[in-house]
Amino acid sequence: MATGSGGPPCGTAGLALLTGSACTRFGVFAAGLAFARDPARTVLPQRAAKGPEPSD
Repeated sequence: MATGSGGPPCGTAGLALLTGSACTRFGVFAAGLAFARDPARTVLPQRAAKGPEPSD
């Protein structure tokens, strides 16, 4: 298959995929920043699901 032989429809599809990928990447980044601002919302539910700490 030769590259560049798809014409405008393939270019439009490629641009749509690139845009969707960039939106996903920045969305995950923004979510990470939100959790970094309030780590209790991440750590406390994980500790609760894990169960009590073993005693010595």
